[in-house]
Amino acid sequence: MTKKEKLRICDIVLLIVGILVLASSIQMEASAGEDFMGIPFVTYMVIHVVLALTMMLLVGYHLYLHFGWEKWINKLHKTPKRATRILSLFALLTLLTGAAALIILAVDMQHTSFGGIHGKIGLIMIAIALGHTVRRFGFLKK
Repeated sequence: MTKKEKLRICDIVLLIVGILVLASSIQMEASAGEDFMGIPFVTYMVIHVVLALTMMLLVGYHLYLHFGWEKWINKLHKTPKRATRILSLFALLTLLTGAAALIILAVDMQHTSFGGIHGKIGLIMIAIALGHTVRRFGFLKK
């Protein structure tokens, strides 16, 4: 399988998982920390965490396919595409705030304002990622 084919498969799976992460984010924001349809809120948070970690692993694989492992941070930093650098920054912020929110969740098992901040940063990241995807939609359609 060529690098281009791997990238296409990665991107399609990343798009699907990204949509599921967005849906779980919206559901958690809409329920505001309360149980939804008889299912405890913490269950939705666990589902969201699993989906989000899967998404971040796919993002890492996507970056690997583009830049390789060697000096990828430097290559990413020097990319002429400003939107890609901004997307990478928001992905990192989302990952870090998500990790902190997960630690807070482990302590008191409820939705906190920090989780809400993580949600807003993640929403910005997903909006930028959607723009990134739309600009490359022709690649995915092939």
